[in-house]
Amino acid sequence: MAGHEQNGQDFSTERDSGAGPEKQLCPLRNGHGTGQPGRCRGGAAEFSTLLANHPDYTAGYFMAAQTLANAGRIAEAIERLKAGVGCAARTGNSHALSEMQAMLDELDR
Repeated sequence: MAGHEQNGQDFSTERDSGAGPEKQLCPLRNGHGTGQPGRCRGGAAEFSTLLANHPDYTAGYFMAAQTLANAGRIAEAIERLKAGVGCAARTGNSHALSEMQAMLDELDR
């Protein structure tokens, strides 16, 4: 997989080394590159990579949807939430399922 460089930092090592989702998510949680926690330039693409590598990481769907919604990309956030609801149901994570369903209901009005 090709490396991804952001502000001079290459994240390919984390992705290519089989790092768990929490380690891969760290730059996104810390708002890497923006100075604002939870806001990341290219965050939606990073979440797509995270979820492609870790499709059962339920929290990733919710955080991706929040990132998309905050960027005004509501239709994409709704799609990510629908996928997250499916993941939460598949993995038995009822708490995440209820949180994502609540956000989905709010966005899908």
